[in-house]
Amino acid sequence: MLSLHWALLAAGLPSAFLTIRYALSLVFAFVVYLRDGREALKDVQPIIDAGKGPRRLISRR
Repeated sequence: MLSLHWALLAAGLPSAFLTIRYALSLVFAFVVYLRDGREALKDVQPIIDAGKGPRRLISRR
Protein backbone atom coordinates (compact mmCIF):
# COMPACT_ATOMS: atom_id res chain seq x y z
CA MET A 1 0.00 0.00 0.00
CA LEU A 2 2.84 2.36 0.80
CA SER A 3 4.56 1.57 -2.49
CA LEU A 4 1.32 2.46 -4.30
CA HIS A 5 1.35 5.78 -2.48
CA TRP A 6 4.92 6.49 -3.60
CA ALA A 7 4.14 5.43 -7.18
CA LEU A 8 1.18 7.82 -7.30
CA LEU A 9 3.27 10.55 -5.69
CA ALA A 10 5.91 10.13 -8.40
CA ALA A 11 3.17 10.29 -11.05
CA GLY A 12 1.83 13.50 -9.50
CA LEU A 13 -1.42 12.02 -8.19
CA PRO A 14 -1.11 12.15 -4.40
CA SER A 15 -4.21 14.24 -3.88
CA ALA A 16 -6.44 11.80 -5.78
CA PHE A 17 -5.09 8.84 -3.85
CA LEU A 18 -5.49 10.57 -0.49
CA THR A 19 -8.98 11.79 -1.37
CA ILE A 20 -10.11 8.28 -2.32
CA ARG A 21 -8.57 6.87 0.84
CA TYR A 22 -10.26 9.55 2.96
CA ALA A 23 -13.63 8.91 1.29
CA LEU A 24 -13.35 5.17 1.87
CA SER A 25 -12.49 5.71 5.53
CA LEU A 26 -15.54 7.98 5.91
CA VAL A 27 -17.78 5.34 4.33
CA PHE A 28 -16.34 2.67 6.61
CA ALA A 29 -16.85 4.86 9.69
CA PHE A 30 -20.46 5.56 8.67
CA VAL A 31 -21.20 1.85 8.17
CA VAL A 32 -19.75 1.05 11.60
CA TYR A 33 -21.82 3.89 13.11
CA LEU A 34 -25.03 2.53 11.56
CA ARG A 35 -24.26 -1.03 12.64
CA ASP A 36 -23.54 0.03 16.22
CA GLY A 37 -26.73 2.09 16.29
CA ARG A 38 -28.78 -0.86 15.11
CA GLU A 39 -27.20 -3.11 17.74
CA ALA A 40 -27.92 -0.54 20.45
CA LEU A 41 -31.53 -0.28 19.28
CA LYS A 42 -31.90 -4.07 19.57
CA ASP A 43 -30.75 -3.84 23.18
CA VAL A 44 -33.08 -0.95 24.06
CA GLN A 45 -36.19 -1.97 22.06
CA PRO A 46 -37.56 -4.43 24.69
CA ILE A 47 -37.32 -1.69 27.31
CA ILE A 48 -39.17 0.72 25.02
CA ASP A 49 -41.85 -1.90 24.30
CA ALA A 50 -42.21 -2.68 28.00
CA GLY A 51 -42.69 1.02 28.68
CA LYS A 52 -45.47 1.26 26.09
CA GLY A 53 -47.53 -1.57 27.59
CA PRO A 54 -48.69 -0.03 30.87
CA ARG A 55 -49.47 3.31 29.24
CA ARG A 56 -51.75 1.58 26.75
CA LEU A 57 -53.52 -0.27 29.55
CA ILE A 58 -53.94 2.91 31.57
CA SER A 59 -55.31 4.82 28.60
CA ARG A 60 -57.90 2.09 27.91
CA ARG A 61 -59.32 2.28 31.43
